[in-house]
Amino acid sequence: MTQSFMTFGIMPGPRRSALTAALTAAGFRVTDSQRMVPSIQVRVREGTADEAEVKKIVAVHAPDAEPMPPGSPVQHIENYRAGRP
Repeated sequence: MTQSFMTFGIMPGPRRSALTAALTAAGFRVTDSQRMVPSIQVRVREGTADEAEVKKIVAVHAPDAEPMPPGSPVQHIENYRAGRP
């Protein structure tokens, strides 16, 4: 399975912490982005509903988070989100 990153511009603070916690609770790996703009990266599996699920979580916890173009290469990681559709 192939994975990539969705990146969202969001300032550090309570909303970012809540968003990170919600994404982590849903089984996603979330890291700080290494971009000039404060942002987070969420690892998603290609060809699944991951992207839609991430967008729903972001809409609830940080609707003003700005989607950014993916900046990381596609990676192959075994068993990421194993058991999830």
